[in-house]
Amino acid sequence: VMLGVAAKLRERKQALAEMMALEMGKPILEGVAEVEKAAWCTEHYAEQAETYLNSESIESDATQSYVTYQPLGAVLGILPWNAPLWLAFRFLAPALMAGNTCVMKHDPNVQGCARLIETIFDDVCAVNKVPAHIMVNLTLATEQIETAIRHPAIQA
Repeated sequence: VMLGVAAKLRERKQALAEMMALEMGKPILEGVAEVEKAAWCTEHYAEQAETYLNSESIESDATQSYVTYQPLGAVLGILPWNAPLWLAFRFLAPALMAGNTCVMKHDPNVQGCARLIETIFDDVCAVNKVPAHIMVNLTLATEQIETAIRHPAIQA
């Protein structure tokens, strides 16, 4: 899924860069570079998942001691406007790599970018027959976010 998302980011980079230009005034060339950086991040975590999540044995006086990495569940990311693709994927890629689902609350100024990100995930999940909504975008006003933070489904 993550490699498919990276490919879709690159496929749709012009539209994403144009949305950043429209919503926040980012020059198109900078937007294209930001999409590439987000795609690289996504590929990196997909390719390194096994290494990053590998359990480690630890010497101790116990019969067995180890560190293991388990998913937490739904994690919430509250994101600013200034790098809408890079910061989103800096949150999404490692969280999803670790087996979590993601709830993203992007800044109100870049909701077009947030919707495009969600559409990419929906499209890739459908093609790969993965359950929908491993990543969802919340379109909440800032004053509503406390409710989301306190929701029992949000684990981190």
